[in-house]
Amino acid sequence: MRIVAVLALLLAPACAARLDNKNLEKEIREGLFDTSGIEAESVTCETDVECKRGRKSRCTAVAEGGEVVLQVTQTDDQCERRWIVDKGTISSSKIEDRVEQAFRDKTGKEAIVDCGRRYRVAVAGRQFDCEIENRKGEEATIKVTVEDDLEHVAWNLDL
Repeated sequence: MRIVAVLALLLAPACAARLDNKNLEKEIREGLFDTSGIEAESVTCETDVECKRGRKSRCTAVAEGGEVVLQVTQTDDQCERRWIVDKGTISSSKIEDRVEQAFRDKTGKEAIVDCGRRYRVAVAGRQFDCEIENRKGEEATIKVTVEDDLEHVAWNLDL
């Protein structure tokens, strides 16, 4: 009888650890706000994900009327992981650099552009303002329009 019980334990499939979605979703919601200023209304991650080094999964955060897709990568077999934003945000610093370069190309002069917070959720058609100031201290507002979730934007430099 003992041999059968021991054999049954040895042959039983091992239960692999699974990601704790509740904690992961909370971590992403808080981390997204801390790193980007984006406040997610909800975060949903793939369910029943085995903790296995190198395993990738996805989470989706709903925020500001759009979606941010995040990639989660398992860093070991004990459910340690890291996550990064895969798509759905726009970096203000990239936009600022592009507008400053366009201003230099158009006028031959330097300017400083400030689009506010570091990141925004990319929702096609959404508009936001950036402030531009030249070396004389003259300021203007540039309206930026989001074209898609791949950081394509449009603006007009009719200054």
